[in-house]
Amino acid sequence: MSSPKVTFLHTVNNFAVVGLLITPMVVSYWRGTWGLMDRYLLPREPVYSPWVSVGIGVPLLLMLNLLQSPLRRLAGRTDSCVVQHVCHVLYVYVHGFANVNHWRGVWKLLDVYTGINATSVVVCAVLAVVVKAVMRTLYNTLAPPILVATDFSSDPFTITTRFRTDSSSCSLRFALDALFTVGFMGSAVVLFWRGTWEMFDLFLFPGNAQLTALSCLAIGFLLYLVQTVLQFPVMRLSRRLEKYLLLQVVLEDIFNLVSAVCAVSYWRGVWLTCDLLLLPDAPTLSLLVSHAVGTGVLYLACAGRSVIVTGCVIDGEAGDGAGVRLGHYLRMDDLLSQYQPQSPEDGEGPQVNQVQMDKVPGKTANAAVADDMIQQSRL
Repeated sequence: MSSPKVTFLHTVNNFAVVGLLITPMVVSYWRGTWGLMDRYLLPREPVYSPWVSVGIGVPLLLMLNLLQSPLRRLAGRTDSCVVQHVCHVLYVYVHGFANVNHWRGVWKLLDVYTGINATSVVVCAVLAVVVKAVMRTLYNTLAPPILVATDFSSDPFTITTRFRTDSSSCSLRFALDALFTVGFMGSAVVLFWRGTWEMFDLFLFPGNAQLTALSCLAIGFLLYLVQTVLQFPVMRLSRRLEKYLLLQVVLEDIFNLVSAVCAVSYWRGVWLTCDLLLLPDAPTLSLLVSHAVGTGVLYLACAGRSVIVTGCVIDGEAGDGAGVRLGHYLRMDDLLSQYQPQSPEDGEGPQVNQVQMDKVPGKTANAAVADDMIQQSRL
């Protein structure tokens, strides 16, 4: 257990690194990739272009779900850290490209078929919250700066599904679970983000690009600060409610809903700021730079996985208050643990930020995800 002083210093350090470096780079990657698809994927076909994006994103995500076990075996055939790292980088890049296309397709199809108006965006956001709350998956609306993922994992190919079907056999049941998680649950997250983002578009200084961007940055940053401080008392309260699952889930959902609005506001502020300041007279070059810088910095910072969606977390699944714990970036002991040899007498494996399912025989994906969240909640 870390001392209060160490916990405080780590929290401040994490707040600065995630808020001022990791999150802007994640947004930069998404902005560049999304914008390049707008420019080069049937730009004169506002109806067909989103459908093509869905046709690219959803099959790729399903393929990555179905190929979890083969990818593990393939990566396990080599002991070369370089080869494994290259495979991981390629995997994250393809996964990120698939995520962006899925989101872009669903988002723009909603714009085309429902219009961009107050009724459409409010219904989108409310419907998404209701669906996610009923399915106990509201946690999955979160993104940086609330969550952050590092590139250290003994099993980087794991993608959890809503009903936690065993992925090792690639059965029809698992395929249907993956399709439901990607096609329905993932699209519901897009509904929430689209509804919230476009409510800002419509109601927050719609005629002033500079002011609306600055306002979103301020709202997002202040909410991030508030949630960073409140996470600790809310974690303690969540622990006390573990015997009352419904109350615990309601508490965590309220906290995470505010966190999700924080993420949307912060992303929109950074995105619009890039539009205004990053080579505004050369939009294509601006998008290329945005994509390249976001990708490069995140990989150098060992946070490339922050751009992807790696499955489905169930609300109330994690114990010890971890369901409201904000994600943290690397601590020094996390980094050193990757390179310290582990003897059989040590009794336990190194502490890392990702699920080590291959080192936990008999664990289901459900238990592994919960354990992972608990582990990350402890400083």
